Amino acid sequence: MPERKINVVIDTNWYISACLNRSSRRILYYEILKNPHIKVFYSKELLQEFEDVISRPKFRKIISYDQAIRFMSLAFLLLNKVTVQSIPQVVRDTDDDYLLGICEHCNADF
Repeated sequence: MPERKINVVIDTNWYISACLNRSSRRILYYEILKNPHIKVFYSKELLQEFEDVISRPKFRKIISYDQAIRFMSLAFLLLNKVTVQSIPQVVRDTDDDYLLGICEHCNADF
């Protein structure tokens, strides 16, 4: 019987951190993405939040927008895109409600 993969949704701050940190966080992120037992999901809303956050002036001092997009383009080759049908409205930060929608859509374990 094949082993079931663990479904995971990673918050935008992890992607930002992996872009900015060239050592431990990026290595951990890469290990998660390459793990054959883990399936990581994202949506257009997560991608939009990433682009909005990485475009902030405080990050421009650390990484260029082109470098960040190149990093994410490579990462997205290992991710699974979902279309969020409904966005539950139950968290304190309503900007993060879409994350629950991704979790709901893919039956996330984490």
